[in-house]
Amino acid sequence: MDLMALFLRALFYIMPAYIANASAVLFKGKTRIDMGYDFFDGKPVLGRNKTIEGFLGGVASGTIYAFLQYFVVPVVDPLTGFFLAFGAMVGDSLGSFVKRRLNLRSGELAPFLDQWDFVLGAFLFVYLAGFFIPVALPTMTEALLILVMTVVIALLSNFVAYAVGLKEVPW
Repeated sequence: MDLMALFLRALFYIMPAYIANASAVLFKGKTRIDMGYDFFDGKPVLGRNKTIEGFLGGVASGTIYAFLQYFVVPVVDPLTGFFLAFGAMVGDSLGSFVKRRLNLRSGELAPFLDQWDFVLGAFLFVYLAGFFIPVALPTMTEALLILVMTVVIALLSNFVAYAVGLKEVPW
């Protein structure tokens, strides 16, 4: 497989997670996942920007995208797309949890954590699902390529979201 084909396959594989992560901001919502509670350290569990509406909207967007993509470029089936999208939203939430523990405010830059939390969550959930049901799994090469390209793609897409007013910070 040539490099361009590998890149495209990896990109199409992880797109449901990218779509979930990027679209959650469109479903801002008001119902915080952490219900406004603080953790035992006195800091918010996740923060005000993590809402149930955003989480569910992200999962739905990623899953719908996977369903549509399957008919054009069948790299992942809709079920795999669901686990990638769900895992992306869980990973993003866990990243937020870690940022609060590190005394980083919502939106404050956390290199690699900001770019990889949702991808690692997507990988975790699709691999866990793979123990129980048949899902499409990335090769090790695809997974590594996804991690590398995610840093660049996340920085570019976050800058665009900031430029059009969807995000408060460009990262």
